[in-house]
Amino acid sequence: MLLFSMLASPGMAQVPDSVLASRLRHCKPHNLDTRWVTFGEIGDTSALISALKDAADTDEAVTSVGIEYKEDGSIARVHVVGARSHRAAQDLEREFRTHLSRLGTVPRHFRFAVARLNAMDHVDLLPGFLTCSPEEVSSSKALSVLTQGVQALGQRFVTGSLDARIGIWLEASGDIRAIWIERSSSDYAFDSLALQVTQAFRFLPPLVGSRAAPAFLVLPVTLRENAPRPTDRFP
Repeated sequence: MLLFSMLASPGMAQVPDSVLASRLRHCKPHNLDTRWVTFGEIGDTSALISALKDAADTDEAVTSVGIEYKEDGSIARVHVVGARSHRAAQDLEREFRTHLSRLGTVPRHFRFAVARLNAMDHVDLLPGFLTCSPEEVSSSKALSVLTQGVQALGQRFVTGSLDARIGIWLEASGDIRAIWIERSSSDYAFDSLALQVTQAFRFLPPLVGSRAAPAFLVLPVTLRENAPRPTDRFP
């Protein structure tokens, strides 16, 4: 059957959490007072967004710049992912160091990323210090798609396993803004099924304190031989 597990690279938005608020979340109580930042606080927003666009590798789904701060609010580290070249990554890091502002006192190892969804030219802040991680929630529609898809694949799936990674840009509402194949299984039918099932899931966005946040996620999806039947409970 298909097995799901979440690898999260979390995000940020400025709206209160209203998604399944009564559901038990996998949260860290000691992070309830997590520091929150906005575009207005981090520096020259227009310069940062322009530099991110100029350096982006359009063959990558997401280009991001991660920034880690010292406790006094000064920059400790800047890390670029998804630039079109090593030189572009160096230029982007330099632009960010030039245009980022010093923050006030922050928690130890405080960090966030400025990330761009390249296909949509959409940019958001993705904090790295969360109260609650994002979670996927199974639905009757997802189970139906899963059952039908596994039955169809089972007619030709003989031995071994298939593995794909699905990229998701999740909004603070829990809605999917974009979904794509982050890493193919090299099997078109399985990749298509992984996308369909993922789209049928419901998602709980991450929380920063009590606020819901968007997120960039990578969801591993695996079909294993002799795994439990798709009618069984799955994560």
